[in-house]
Amino acid sequence: MQLNKPKLISCSIIFIIFLNIGFCYAQEHKEIKKNLPQTLQRMHFIIYHNDKSYANKVSWKAEFCYKKIIRHFAIDGFRPWEKKSKCRIYLFENRDDYIRLSGAPTWSGGCAMDDPPRLFIYKGAPKLIENTLPHEITHLIFHLLIPREKIPLWLDEGMAQYEEDDWDNGYVRGYLKNSVDEGVYIHFDELFYIKNYPSKQEKKNLFYAESASIIGYLRKQQIASLYGNFILKIRHGKSVDQALKETYHPKFKNGISDLEKYWIKYIQTKY
Repeated sequence: MQLNKPKLISCSIIFIIFLNIGFCYAQEHKEIKKNLPQTLQRMHFIIYHNDKSYANKVSWKAEFCYKKIIRHFAIDGFRPWEKKSKCRIYLFENRDDYIRLSGAPTWSGGCAMDDPPRLFIYKGAPKLIENTLPHEITHLIFHLLIPREKIPLWLDEGMAQYEEDDWDNGYVRGYLKNSVDEGVYIHFDELFYIKNYPSKQEKKNLFYAESASIIGYLRKQQIASLYGNFILKIRHGKSVDQALKETYHPKFKNGISDLEKYWIKYIQTKY
């Protein structure tokens, strides 16, 4: 199948980094504050910036994303950053300052770091408000619920992709339907066990698109709280297969194989 567009998923410009960037957090924060002396606080976020108008836009979008993401997780009592310290967002004036002070790769449009949760972004980054911000906030919230290394990669990236404003557009829908119709999608017995990002762009596109569509499909099953129960079972050490069987019984009584069967029908009829 030939694609006309070189990039399907916007997160190809987003880099999620969880590396030691050479100095401790306190030193990092002190250095960045010299560059971003102004602050703007909301309920769950504190924005470090040089542009009050743009920071205000970012802050309200971040709060909107937070509420939507928490609602989508559908887990009672899960409300990070309400009683403890807020998530920090460093909003740089330009790409050069962002690269220099975050340690992120030159091709990235934004990056997130855990412990403590913080985002690094810059004005003018492609799809910053629509996609980068919700994508990265989702990762940080998810990693507070389950340690990053214990979340299946498809689930972590699928949830983040699902929260982007425009992931489910007509092009993605057509792309997924064609992939399923032609039998070239990533089969679930492979997709659910991928530990490293696919190296080929075509497979990477499928990985993100499929993963996000599976999240959307699971959230449509019966009541929304079932998805939260599914996540909690994984948090408590259940495999995806077992979590599916226990949460969505009897529909997915055979786990992954049943999910794949019903998902294919969903893509063929709804997309």
